[in-house]
Amino acid sequence: MTPPPPPAADDAAAPVCAQGVPPGERGGDAPPAGGHGEDGHGEDGHGEDGHGEDGHGEEGHGEDGARQCPTSGRGEGRRPAVSVVIPVFDGAAFVAEAVASALAQGPPGEVEVIAVDDGSRDGSAARLAAFGTRIVFEAGPHRGACAARNRGLALARAPLVAFLDADDTLLPGALAAQRQAAARLGPRRIVFGDHVPVDAGGAPTPRPARYAGLRPGAVPLAFMLEAGPMTTSPLYPAAALAAVGGFDPAVRRGQEYNLNLRLVLAGWRFVYAPHPIYARRAHP
Repeated sequence: MTPPPPPAADDAAAPVCAQGVPPGERGGDAPPAGGHGEDGHGEDGHGEDGHGEDGHGEEGHGEDGARQCPTSGRGEGRRPAVSVVIPVFDGAAFVAEAVASALAQGPPGEVEVIAVDDGSRDGSAARLAAFGTRIVFEAGPHRGACAARNRGLALARAPLVAFLDADDTLLPGALAAQRQAAARLGPRRIVFGDHVPVDAGGAPTPRPARYAGLRPGAVPLAFMLEAGPMTTSPLYPAAALAAVGGFDPAVRRGQEYNLNLRLVLAGWRFVYAPHPIYARRAHP
């Protein structure tokens, strides 16, 4: 379950996307300390509780925000099969592990990894820069989790999109398993799987499974109304996300709940395919 380590410093000599003003020195109001809560990212900030405020899609990082390097992490060959979007806010402690786990999901060119630094002040941008052109990297001022995810979605080129929090990791073979499951489904279906609870060091913990008792297959509306899949559990068709406008930056709580219900109302159905997709980390 342990992903490969990030590249060594000698491998990071390639140009890096979106540098600009160093984190912590950008204009505008500084985000609250701690990296969690309504504007934070990670276990509390990006999971069931965290939410962004301003910005949406391409406008999420405006003229005063990030600068994009269109060739960083962009292969000249075929279109990637899956884009993994990782929003980052003060995630230096775990973000390299998250990115490495995403890169390990497939050969170069098959899995596109997009990291959007949302005004981090703790050195997250430097950790991301170490991956060089292996990832698409953009940095900008703090706009919130929803705006960061939407910006990553706007940069994504693949027909399928997965979202990964900066303090979690994708498990080996997770995206391949989800792609196989999705290929067996009919149109307007979104597959989702399980997570493995882990502690700060990555060791499994005995927390109860979120989907215990849920039968494989299309889930009932009652499940979607009660809870629904968490942000990293589904493998989303990019067309579905585009059709509903991605994450709603005005939603301060339960952003993935809001997104998934809008998808259901637009005619998409969620299908549970039991398979461990990611390790969800609990930490201070």
